[in-house]
Amino acid sequence: MGFTREGELYRQIDRPTSRLRPPDDSGPVRGARAGRTARAARGSLPAPERPETCYKVLKPERLPFISYPYEWCFSQLKQQALACSNVQKTALNHGMSLRDATAFNMQFRRGRPR
Repeated sequence: MGFTREGELYRQIDRPTSRLRPPDDSGPVRGARAGRTARAARGSLPAPERPETCYKVLKPERLPFISYPYEWCFSQLKQQALACSNVQKTALNHGMSLRDATAFNMQFRRGRPR
């Protein structure tokens, strides 16, 4: 769930349910640290929007330009599909799976899909 405070964008990650587990030390999170996914800032963060369900608050990196899959050329669509496939493969190797993995949930940053 996303929310704003004083013009800044934040994302609240809710506590895991019985089907989910916290991803702190998972392969997909290590992939994020390696730059394969969008980054989130660390440091002083505001109180969550819904504290009763909150697991963690993140401050996502703001991208200077948002594009949409219907604007991408074939090579960008291919890059996005391969990146999504690699993230899914890493997730499966750690007993996890992507949810809502559409091209609309990816963006290009410095010419690479994130």
